[in-house]
Amino acid sequence: MIAGSLVVVMLSELRRGIDSVDEELIRLIGERVRLAAEIGRVKRSLGMPIVDRDREREVIARWVEGLGRFGVDVETAVDIAQAVIRASTGAQLTGKLDIGVTIIGSGRVGRTLARALVGWRA
Repeated sequence: MIAGSLVVVMLSELRRGIDSVDEELIRLIGERVRLAAEIGRVKRSLGMPIVDRDREREVIARWVEGLGRFGVDVETAVDIAQAVIRASTGAQLTGKLDIGVTIIGSGRVGRTLARALVGWRA
């Protein structure tokens, strides 16, 4: 019984460590997304495309190599890197398109488009 209690205490302690690391990861990814949003503003001001596949490949390779040092398999490392890239790209795109839409007509297509776009923010 004592050994079982010790295991529960050890697991609880280890999980607190994981929770602490998770909080730091969340903070760091949030900071990365903030920086990506700023990069998006710079890219738009320069007329550059938001998506840069060469840069994405570099980032993925860095994550694969870095996580590989800790025994993470390539597929999982790629999945994690792609998720981070998606969040960053989304921050660069969301609410930053500076476009307007004019819907001409009040037929079925016009009404459907108007309903779809109500509340949508470029």
